[in-house]
Amino acid sequence: MKYPIVLYKFKFLFRAKERMNLPSFKGSMFRGAFGWTFKRAVCITRAESCDNCMLRQNCGYFQVFETEIPNHQLDFLTGVKKSPHPFVIEPPLDERHYYEPGDTFEIGTVIFGDAIKYFPFFVYTFQKMGERGIGYKRYKFQLLSVLNIDAQGDFREVFDAKTDVLKLQY
Repeated sequence: MKYPIVLYKFKFLFRAKERMNLPSFKGSMFRGAFGWTFKRAVCITRAESCDNCMLRQNCGYFQVFETEIPNHQLDFLTGVKKSPHPFVIEPPLDERHYYEPGDTFEIGTVIFGDAIKYFPFFVYTFQKMGERGIGYKRYKFQLLSVLNIDAQGDFREVFDAKTDVLKLQY
């Protein structure tokens, strides 16, 4: 049995607003900040847990981070209660520790299947992450642009921070 999955690939472009001292492997920091910020951006109840939330079936946070798998829906996930997250964050893979004000960096993101409907929340979350800052020193950065990468490897800008307009429809 085949399970086709549609992939949507993006490149988020950022500029450091201050001197940033980041670890060699930046994935944990960006992934943690993304989850924390996504919940604050999307969850309207501010509840600690989604377990008893009456809105969870319609909540972007629950659908992206806490989705439950209905019993016997996917044989290969028997016994697994939560669905894998429908996205992957690809942190900057360089070995740089320091970014000076004005330096740019990229974060790749792959979104799977129907989760693409939450793409505007991904953009908003990355904006808010930069405003709040990451790491224990809250290093600030600015989202400049988001590029969609198609199956042929071509890039198309789908968000420009100067205009604050999202040019993407799925």
